[in-house]
Amino acid sequence: MDQRIKVFDSVRKYKWYFVVGPLLKAFETVVDLIVPLIMKNILDYMVQGHSQDECLYYLFTRLALIISLCLLGFTFTMICQYIASVAAQKVSNDVRIKLFNHITSFSVKDVESFPDGYLNTCLTTDTTYVQTGVLHFIRLVSRAPFLIIGALIITFTFDWSIGLLFLATIPIICFIVFFVMRKSSKQYTILQKELDELTSLTSDTITGNRVIRAFNREDYQKEMFQKESEYYAKLGRKVSFINAFINPLVYMVINVAIVLVVYISGMKIDGVITTPGGNKLEATTVIALVNYLEQIFIALIVITNLVNIFTRAGISSRRINKIFAKKASIANDGKKIVKEIEKGEPLYEFENVTFAYEDEGNKTLTDINFTVNKGEKVGVIGGTGCGKSTLAKCLLRMVDATEGTVKYKGDKISDYDLPTLHNEVGMVYQKSVLFKGTIKSNMLMVNKNLTDDEIIKALKDALAYEFVSNYSDTINHEVEEGGRNFSGGQKQRISIARILAKNPEVMIFDDSTSALDYLSDLTVRKNIETKYSDKTIFYISQRVSTIRNCDKIIVMDHGQVVGVGTHAALLNSNLVYQEIYRSQTKEANWYE
Repeated sequence: MDQRIKVFDSVRKYKWYFVVGPLLKAFETVVDLIVPLIMKNILDYMVQGHSQDECLYYLFTRLALIISLCLLGFTFTMICQYIASVAAQKVSNDVRIKLFNHITSFSVKDVESFPDGYLNTCLTTDTTYVQTGVLHFIRLVSRAPFLIIGALIITFTFDWSIGLLFLATIPIICFIVFFVMRKSSKQYTILQKELDELTSLTSDTITGNRVIRAFNREDYQKEMFQKESEYYAKLGRKVSFINAFINPLVYMVINVAIVLVVYISGMKIDGVITTPGGNKLEATTVIALVNYLEQIFIALIVITNLVNIFTRAGISSRRINKIFAKKASIANDGKKIVKEIEKGEPLYEFENVTFAYEDEGNKTLTDINFTVNKGEKVGVIGGTGCGKSTLAKCLLRMVDATEGTVKYKGDKISDYDLPTLHNEVGMVYQKSVLFKGTIKSNMLMVNKNLTDDEIIKALKDALAYEFVSNYSDTINHEVEEGGRNFSGGQKQRISIARILAKNPEVMIFDDSTSALDYLSDLTVRKNIETKYSDKTIFYISQRVSTIRNCDKIIVMDHGQVVGVGTHAALLNSNLVYQEIYRSQTKEANWYE
């Protein structure tokens, strides 16, 4: 049985809204169908020779009935509108939350499998189209068919030939709608894809604003945006042009039908009409028939607009379902293992680990083998693109090995519940990420129960309090989106302070001091190694100075481990490490 999430699951969750709302709308439609009959009775009564007083009495009683029916219909309508609004909000909110939660379960590999801008557009625009579809479904989907069927039944009771004429217009209009929607639905798919491109371009332009200015490419970006925007507008106009045919064609069919009603009726001077069916129709009956024809006409126009809305909602639902159908490559199907090991016992074991970001693609890691014991300070060094950051992702299980096994505390890392693993392992990334809020709110992300003193201590250990203390509001200082009101070095120090405040068993620093000067880098590392000496620490860096004092150094080259040992041992025996060291020192004959 397919257990994947679908948009329809959220609809089914609120199924009673989809029953009660249309039912109320159906009651309101019955009221609309009764009113023309009452109007016909009033006119018939007026021409039957009754006295003025009798006519007035009859008129006021029937008007009171019409007003009562209108108030009843108004009540049904308002309740239905409320139910429709609530249901649309609930469904869209449910879809949006499920979609957001599902996306957050994705690994980097999963996210990159979708086109740029696709996820953002689905979370915003597509969920809105689904909301609009639900709203109109509850409000109008029962009204239009009820109105058409009811009007047709009443028309056939008056005269079968007029009823057949009314009936004949429906398949013609349905054909028009089907033909136009078939053309426009394809264009809607293209339109949404182009919106993805436009969203991606906008995001890139805003994020890379400083780079664009540095290279004096503002005019180029403006030209690119204008080009994409004009293309999107062109596609929109094309869809609108196709849809624009619906209403005029439907109006034409309905108006032809009205003319035919009058023509077929063959109205006589005395006000009596003879139809091909041989029935005698009064002028008031023709007025009622035209009224019902107009109701059918309005209902069909509503249906054409509904088809347009539902087509777009359907396309958006399929786009959202495409995300739901994507299974997270990092499945959280492990058990909550809480395990303590002694210092010096194996913490991480890599056994023939190979990894590739794409199936049958180039291997980022190849046949990795090493062991890290609890409490060790481990350095990982190598050239750009050698697989250091991918190795770090394996430590935190941000990716799963394509081949081989990664063990944590003696068990397969995949056997651990992800939240449990992530509580024990913390990582500071090469590109620091801060969230909109305050310095304190960013620190509280790792532990909502942190005190101000604990936050300040962590900031001091990371040398971040040097600049934070200069703010009048200190740790309550505002952090703008992405931390853009801080320098690169300041963001790195706050990020380091955040992991120190978390105080996990394993700390991974992925080139997280690259923006710091050598003295600050040294001071931060001394603070960590002195005050957090019981932790297992990984330093991933291109600087020999950062990792030279580690208990164990892992040297990587082209996705492979080419050496494991101390600084002194590698300096004497490992050619890759020798080359890296020589490129970063002024010593000409250091190895002799």
